[in-house]
Amino acid sequence: MRPEKAVKVPSPPEGAFHADSAHRAVYSRAACIYTRRPSGVLYPKGEADLLWGLRRARESGASLTLRGGGSGLAGQSVGTGIVADVSRWMASVVSVDEDRREAVVQPGVVLADLNRRLGPKGLRFAPDPSSQDFCTLGGMLANNSKGARSVKYGTTLAHTRALTLLLADGERVVLSRGFRAPEEYGHPSLRKAAALIEENRADIFRRWPRSRTNTSGYNLRDCLGPEAGVDLVPLFVGSEGTLGIVLEARLGLSNLPRHQRLVLLEFPDVASAGQAVLGILPGGPSALEILDETFLEIIRLGFGSFPLPVADSARCLLLVETDGESAEEASASMEAALAAAREAGAIGERQASTPDERARIWAFRKAASPLLNKGRGRHKSLRFIEDGAVPTQAIPAYLKGVQEILAARGIQVVIFGHAGDGNFHVNPFMDLTDPAHFREMPRIARDVAQLLASLGGTLSGEHGDGRLRTPFLPLIYGPLTDLFRRIKLALDPEEVLNPGIIAPAEAEPMEAGTRFHPAYARTTLKGRLSEEAWAVEAERCHGCGTCRDFCPTAGATDFELASSRGRAHLLQALLSGELDPREVRRAEVREIFESCLGCSQCALHCPTGVDVAPLAAAFREAFTPAPARVRGALLARLPSLGYTAVPGVVRLAEGRAPRLLGGALLGLRTDLKAPPLAPRVAFDPGRLHRFDASSNGNGRAAYFYGCYGNTYNPDGEAALAVRVLNALGVDVVIPAQACCGVSKFARGLPDAAAQDAAFIRRNFLPWVEKGYALVASAPSCLLALSREHARYFPSPEAERLSAACTGLFTYLAARMRDRPEALRPVPLRVVYQTPCHAAVLGTSGDEVALLRSIPGLTLLDVTEECCGLAGSHGAEARHAALAEAVAAPLFARIRAAVPDAVVTPCGSCRVQDQAHLEGIPVLHPLEVLARALL
Repeated sequence: MRPEKAVKVPSPPEGAFHADSAHRAVYSRAACIYTRRPSGVLYPKGEADLLWGLRRARESGASLTLRGGGSGLAGQSVGTGIVADVSRWMASVVSVDEDRREAVVQPGVVLADLNRRLGPKGLRFAPDPSSQDFCTLGGMLANNSKGARSVKYGTTLAHTRALTLLLADGERVVLSRGFRAPEEYGHPSLRKAAALIEENRADIFRRWPRSRTNTSGYNLRDCLGPEAGVDLVPLFVGSEGTLGIVLEARLGLSNLPRHQRLVLLEFPDVASAGQAVLGILPGGPSALEILDETFLEIIRLGFGSFPLPVADSARCLLLVETDGESAEEASASMEAALAAAREAGAIGERQASTPDERARIWAFRKAASPLLNKGRGRHKSLRFIEDGAVPTQAIPAYLKGVQEILAARGIQVVIFGHAGDGNFHVNPFMDLTDPAHFREMPRIARDVAQLLASLGGTLSGEHGDGRLRTPFLPLIYGPLTDLFRRIKLALDPEEVLNPGIIAPAEAEPMEAGTRFHPAYARTTLKGRLSEEAWAVEAERCHGCGTCRDFCPTAGATDFELASSRGRAHLLQALLSGELDPREVRRAEVREIFESCLGCSQCALHCPTGVDVAPLAAAFREAFTPAPARVRGALLARLPSLGYTAVPGVVRLAEGRAPRLLGGALLGLRTDLKAPPLAPRVAFDPGRLHRFDASSNGNGRAAYFYGCYGNTYNPDGEAALAVRVLNALGVDVVIPAQACCGVSKFARGLPDAAAQDAAFIRRNFLPWVEKGYALVASAPSCLLALSREHARYFPSPEAERLSAACTGLFTYLAARMRDRPEALRPVPLRVVYQTPCHAAVLGTSGDEVALLRSIPGLTLLDVTEECCGLAGSHGAEARHAALAEAVAAPLFARIRAAVPDAVVTPCGSCRVQDQAHLEGIPVLHPLEVLARALL
């Protein structure tokens, strides 16, 4: 494949349009099994840009696919024409009217952002899909999304009052709820569509699925009034961007429930659970979820844990929530539910008695899909029959039937879902590179569609049809699919809007254009990306979009290419051969990976457990040109300058003139002061130090202090750690040590860290083998020692050293558990700033717990946001704007708390704080603990 030539393309009036290979590769994927390479990507800022995109698509014979969070599972947010991403710049909450309980929003608004704004007013937008932290209102309108609480609060349509639309001919129209005669619609296309629906009233009522929920096909049933009249809002809500473009939506809001009750019910089989569902529904539960035996078996095999004890005899669980304006109302509904469950044969009930227990139960339910995605074998949880819905009385028959379909082919399956709606997420474990599995996928889909049709069900209860289910619509709707087609052509005669979805002239086979298939073969790349384990890790990203919420660079830029998913999808395109390796050597493509902070929040929050940080580093290792590698190597050495340079020279470098020189030679920021070097180091890194405790018997630790703690904060970290350990009766050895290499790993320079890693291993391993714990006080050093050394330099010795690593406060907490009386009061109001690497490792929790145990200390807040500096990353002038944007929410949160001090164990965070939080001291947790202990 030849690299693409740069071609100048026209620009939209206000937004941006990109037709380069990187954008096209990233947007060829979403949270689905498909790839469709678009001709370009449009970032609209408003109606004029979308009109520009519509005209450009029509003139060039291309299509226009609207995209929000890219979290659709059925392939409806990828297309071969122009993809318009509204999430970047069309994400405003236009207005909120508390009296009328309604909000006007643009399509790119994220649901969780809207609800965070509404919460203080006691309001919310009620539909609650599990993707609420990153899905957009435009996507919810396109799919008619719902969520766990739809059994009481309904789908997105139930809360949609009006839509402002751009039709395929470029006309702007406003549709409000209400039934009216077809001729009352002002636009001829709308009149024609309404007339088609009215004319087929009898057929629509007769053939419509009997399930409580249905987002498959065009929602013609809800368009029809009881006797006459057509409401076209339901036609567009759930149409997956095939009939019009949403510019704004006026949404109805609900009061936040004042009281809630929650119970986990155990049943001996799915039949008794299904009977309980029928008995519980009349009482109006706010949620009614099911986890069948297939899911419970996964938990019992050790791939998760129950939130509350569950009997071994339980073969099915129901999660039932009730709510109300009063505690009595919520309790009465719960008692009715419990009575129905007992009558149906429930064998156990575990009521949540505290907010923590409620949170754990819901976290357990919401972790169902992530749990299935984290496996690293060849068989993956494959979502292609994941959304069928049946009448509630048909639940047992559907679950039995779908298990038989898969068991006949020897395919394992896990099932859970929204029992109150009869809507089930069926997750077979398959490998699409296996010819047998690939061949069986459409056959399984057809068999399940026929089963759903026989039970009066529908193909989709909340996820929509997309490319997955469109081929099987005739099995459910019969001749009504011809009506879908006629309505599509009435509103979009040139088929510009997301063609191939719901109403094509001829549906593509559902297996066409899948991301993985039997002919899939990787391109041979340089470096670690050529190794199986590294390539598989990149391929494991299934594109759910969760990282749009937690990735610091994605949050700061609202830019898909700056998200973990964007980077993973670019790597996938490279591995699959869609991108020529020469393409990715371009500076603008390399910057996508070079902008990664290496925070590894992916490892903590990604539902699939893909850590993109080392993958970004592997890309940099393979594709960074030689001059940039030299510069990167110099920047990677900045943290250890206190060791490798003469101290006086380092102090001279702290002035303004050297900063200007550093800016010119290394591209460093001139506005960010380097941290002042301490007058002396705490420990000579070239020799062994021993500090035996006066009272022995409370442990032995081999202490790794890190470059920053030893050279920039020796009194507040390195030396202080030894004093605290000794005071608790711990014998301390400090072997000779070198830089942990975390900056070198992040910059794709692992070879530059190899010698130091070997030096550390030689000096620490003998102590580890004598029973000493390897204790580190800096979270980034701990990450390097416990994960990166074994990752980059695998060996039995590296694994043993990794297993011995622990965070200093994790180690201290175990030794202080029986000594709470040892702490004196410390009258201080503090904010604990969580370093990214401490969050990933879990050590921040121990630091917070110890801070909470100190008498007199008030912990005002525990932050989650990234500081943006990431070692020397944010010190580069080219990353200054990004670093500041990442840090802005953190510093706003800290200032709002008005603390006496900020407490953080991270040297980078400390440097960034000192540059931005004038007048607020920044302390290491050791400094606070020492005041209470020493």
